[in-house]
Amino acid sequence: MMRIGLLCACLCLGSIGYAADSKTILSKSDLEAAPDLPKYLKLRNDYAERFSGGWFTNRERQAFMKLYDTDKRAFLERSKAWLRRCPIDAKVHMMRALLLTDPSQAAEKRYHKTMFFGLMDSLFATGNGTSCQSGYYAVNINEEYVLLNAIGAEPLRNRVHGSCDVIDVKLDGKRTTVCFEMSRWFAAIRKEEH
Repeated sequence: MMRIGLLCACLCLGSIGYAADSKTILSKSDLEAAPDLPKYLKLRNDYAERFSGGWFTNRERQAFMKLYDTDKRAFLERSKAWLRRCPIDAKVHMMRALLLTDPSQAAEKRYHKTMFFGLMDSLFATGNGTSCQSGYYAVNINEEYVLLNAIGAEPLRNRVHGSCDVIDVKLDGKRTTVCFEMSRWFAAIRKEEH
């Protein structure tokens, strides 16, 4: 699994590393330069409430994730069904792309890579994570950890300030923070509690 994380991080940084240095949050020029970003942001928003608690703890997902290293064929079958339910799971898209190596699977491999980069680009384009005002807009906690993995940050602890999730991380050997705007996720959690 560590190998997947490192590969995803390398692939991510090659494609979307530019967004982490950005000081603006999804400006009009960003949308014009990358017209697919709103499509992926809408997709993430559409599925946000279905998985308000996140999907790391989903038993179905946990079961097939264990198959990645032991039974790749079963992983491919079960993860395909999972993505019909949760098409915003960027990590599973990349894992599938890594396994689809037969030339006859080229179109499907391209689809999953496109989904992965589209989802990640739309996440990175929402902010720069340096403060609550410019925090990355994540629709659930899973997106936070996919982004942290992509930039090579090791999460240490988190704290909440209003609708902002501030995560202390170790990045490039230094301790820093990465901020996420999580208003939609917090609202969904409050809705579930009532």
